[in-house]
Amino acid sequence: MIGAALAAALLAGAPTSPEPRSLIYCGLDRAECPDGTPRATLKRFRTTDAESLAAKGVEGVRVFTIDGHDRYLPLVGVLSRAGGPAMVEIGEPDAAPLPPTPAGEAAREAAAKLTALAVASRPFGGYDPQAVCLHTWTFAIEVIGPNGVTERFRDTCAPDDLAGAAQALSLAAANNLPGCERLEPEPYDYIPAFILRACLRLGETRRAAAADVANSWNRSPLRDGSPLGIPPGDWLEATAVLEWPDKPPARGREAVDRFWMTAADRDPQARGALMRPNTAFAGLLGVEARSDVQARATGQIVLDTTKGMKVAPFRQDWTRSADGRWRLARWTVGAFEARD
Repeated sequence: MIGAALAAALLAGAPTSPEPRSLIYCGLDRAECPDGTPRATLKRFRTTDAESLAAKGVEGVRVFTIDGHDRYLPLVGVLSRAGGPAMVEIGEPDAAPLPPTPAGEAAREAAAKLTALAVASRPFGGYDPQAVCLHTWTFAIEVIGPNGVTERFRDTCAPDDLAGAAQALSLAAANNLPGCERLEPEPYDYIPAFILRACLRLGETRRAAAADVANSWNRSPLRDGSPLGIPPGDWLEATAVLEWPDKPPARGREAVDRFWMTAADRDPQARGALMRPNTAFAGLLGVEARSDVQARATGQIVLDTTKGMKVAPFRQDWTRSADGRWRLARWTVGAFEARD
């Protein structure tokens, strides 16, 4: 919070009227939203407009979320169809929606709270004059009922509680999927939509085990921003192997750890004030637990070179040791290609 005078100066250029509906639904892409309708968004999420759902007897609430960089995050709804039980419905952009799952008590309560707040609030939330808002998130909330659709639009700069309730629905949706409650929230900055997105990257068959592998991955030096000085034995099997393009394989825990510490510029002894050229960053895209003691992780390596970015896919085999800890056993990195 800051003083009112400073806030007024910083927010002098902030909008004083509601943002157009097209911005909420379409982000920065106006090509398919010239009249402010959400056609582009509905197409990306492979879903139907709320008015059509209401006409078919669907009741409930759903939320579209755009982060502070105009990227869509999972669509979440708690809906009942044709008088049936409340179901949690989740969709990701440019992918088929997940099969609906029965809504647990927490999901039903989150939906009820969001619905009550939405119905009692204004369509747009305005701006808090006491706050400095950068990279605000935006939420389009649709309450669907027998009398039609109530739309509410909020961002994280609004002074009321509606944006927080919209985010709570994402967390309830994540925890409604068995096993996702095991994900540790800190690597996702405790942001519900990020936690839900990470949950959707876990294989359904043994999701709890996959979540444990994701936690181990996030605690290791593989995650950008994890602490320096993590002992190799905490994340690597003694016989670990790393296969990197155009390099001889690194064999053994110490060799793999040393290779990655150098590639990722994470060696606390050698790290300089500025990032070295050719620094590597790893990103986890999915985890599939094949048994209670074996799992496969997939992702990408991004190499920041003096000539631009290069990207390579990777796969990792993780094993669960006798002490219950998941460790990386084998890591294979594919060929690097230039990224535009």
